[in-house]
Amino acid sequence: MVQFKNHKLLIKLQHSAVHIRVVIICVCFMFFSMMVIGGYLSAVMYQKSYDATFQKMKILTEKTIQNIDQSFSFISNTALAVSTGGSVGAWIDDNNLFDKDNQAYYTNVNKLRDEIKYVLTYSNAWKSDYISYICVFVNGELLLYTYSKPIPESVIIKSAELAYEQVKENEQEFVQELAPFVDDRNIYHVRTMKRDFTSRNALSVMIATDEQVLQAQYLDARQGTQIQLYLIDPDGNIFSTSNPNDKRKECSEELLEAVRTGESENYICFAKGLSSNSLTLVTLVPRDYIVSEAFHELPFFIIITIVLCFILLVSGFLVSFKSTKFINDLVYGMNRVKAKDYDFKMPHYNNASVDMLSDSFNDMTQAMKTLIHDTYESRIMLQEMELEFIQQQMNPHFLFNILTTIQIRAKMCSDETVYNMLTSLSGLLRATLYSNKNVMTTLEQEIKYVKFYLYLQKQRFLDKLDYKILCHPSLECLKIPRLTIEPIVENCVVHGMEGISGKMSVCIQIWAEEEDLVIAVTDNGSGFDAEKMDLTDNEIGAKDSREKIGLKNTSSRLKKMYGEGYALKISSIPDEGTTIVIRIPENKQKGENQCITL
Repeated sequence: MVQFKNHKLLIKLQHSAVHIRVVIICVCFMFFSMMVIGGYLSAVMYQKSYDATFQKMKILTEKTIQNIDQSFSFISNTALAVSTGGSVGAWIDDNNLFDKDNQAYYTNVNKLRDEIKYVLTYSNAWKSDYISYICVFVNGELLLYTYSKPIPESVIIKSAELAYEQVKENEQEFVQELAPFVDDRNIYHVRTMKRDFTSRNALSVMIATDEQVLQAQYLDARQGTQIQLYLIDPDGNIFSTSNPNDKRKECSEELLEAVRTGESENYICFAKGLSSNSLTLVTLVPRDYIVSEAFHELPFFIIITIVLCFILLVSGFLVSFKSTKFINDLVYGMNRVKAKDYDFKMPHYNNASVDMLSDSFNDMTQAMKTLIHDTYESRIMLQEMELEFIQQQMNPHFLFNILTTIQIRAKMCSDETVYNMLTSLSGLLRATLYSNKNVMTTLEQEIKYVKFYLYLQKQRFLDKLDYKILCHPSLECLKIPRLTIEPIVENCVVHGMEGISGKMSVCIQIWAEEEDLVIAVTDNGSGFDAEKMDLTDNEIGAKDSREKIGLKNTSSRLKKMYGEGYALKISSIPDEGTTIVIRIPENKQKGENQCITL
């Protein structure tokens, strides 16, 4: 009684699962539809945010470039004014003007220093605090320097000399812009003067500008902290950046790719070159920032969707439990059929469509009942009869007793040949006499039956028949169906001996292949057309020969026991011979005492 109640409870739970699936499908469809709409709206918002951000970047870049261009123009004009002064012009005429061996060395240096101070007095770059210090180099040696900020002289000398080392690497360039070094945030503008292009004497005017002064040109103009600006040269050296955490001196591959293509995997980019020099201002915005701007309303949309789905879920449950009684009865009926209750009938409902399904279900259970009781059981009985017929083909019980008597008489008369023949024949009869008690036998015993038969035929045909059996002893304890090999060997001898004048040879080879036991029976007999040999399970006709019946029965029995893939494989050529291959699966053939792993 308790088990029955538990079964009823399980059925109710299974019925509830039907309702749950129906409601969940509806809710999932609604949720998916709203997600598609939300995705489309988010994509539109993303594109609008992208366009708006790109326009802001463009405006910011244009404005910042104007300011930076103006700053570099002030610096460049100051350097040009110093380079075109009287002292520099005098040096061009006389390259020994600033040699220390010259008696007027100090006078000339002081005159140049006064000219520089005069230029700086009227320089917009100096007034705007763009110039940290000015240095003059003559033939690679620092001649003088002037500074506007409290910078230690040792720092000025060290930084200027390091910068000049880079200037010498590109001595063919008369105007150069140098990026900041490690621990030196100055940007250097260098203008070099020579008498002619072939002269080795050079005078260079170097102006150092604090990178933070350039930062002030765009830090206040940035519209949001997510926008990043980089000032770079054609070689990818970073002159200035708005990102205080970026300590790199050279651009990354991602940044260079963004400059070349206008975007990268993580950024969108707008780049424009300065008109005053070869530098480029690059404006970057992370894609994550655009996504966050575009989808900042998406969580609210998802919450609304979840609330609506929950309301639909509750409403769906209430409606489905009232309107799907048929589904409950159908699930219950299927479980009754699963429990082999084929007499269960679905009730009728006041709905034509549902009643049609109910009648179809009842017809199905009736057809299943007929199929199982009339067809399936009859088929099993037929197969058992066929198997019994195969096993009883060689079961003349009374002959066994008579042969035993004759065998004793032959032994008493010392006729060993007759005795051995009777022993072999008795062995064959014994195999069939007790075959219904045990369908399976060992490979060793099956080989004995084959030897019995071949010995009898050898006595009949004498020198016209020769045979050999090749089998490793380790395989002899494997289990195979009784009388599997003997009918094949019998077919080879009886059929193969017809129409040949020479010696008949039969070879039986047995080996393990992968997970199957393979048995090959080969003869050099008359052969036949293998394509005309029908080994299907069709009904045996009156015109079928005894040999053909034996092959069909053996093949049919193997297929019934192991499946369609284990039927006999026959290969035969007329006047050359025949090979018949038997395969037995490893998992079906081992006995209780397994002796080998195939």
